[in-house]
Amino acid sequence: MKILLVEDDTMIASGLMYALEQEGFVVTVHGKGSFIAEANQEMLMEERRKELEHDLDKAVRKARAGGLTDQEICDLFQLIMEGE
Repeated sequence: MKILLVEDDTMIASGLMYALEQEGFVVTVHGKGSFIAEANQEMLMEERRKELEHDLDKAVRKARAGGLTDQEICDLFQLIMEGE
């Protein structure tokens, strides 16, 4: 995931960047740029996992409501995974 921060006012942008650095969300490497801090990348990955778990749970409930068995759901998931 990439986050683009756009702010026309350089004072506000500088303040936002400083605040992100102070909170540990951004690490600035002089000559290379600013990057999301490693610990926060883990937090972002955890958020993605939670969102995916929610989406998969919703899909399974929808499949069951449509009359599919758990085995049919697993088979369908396997088919989708093989198609990637």
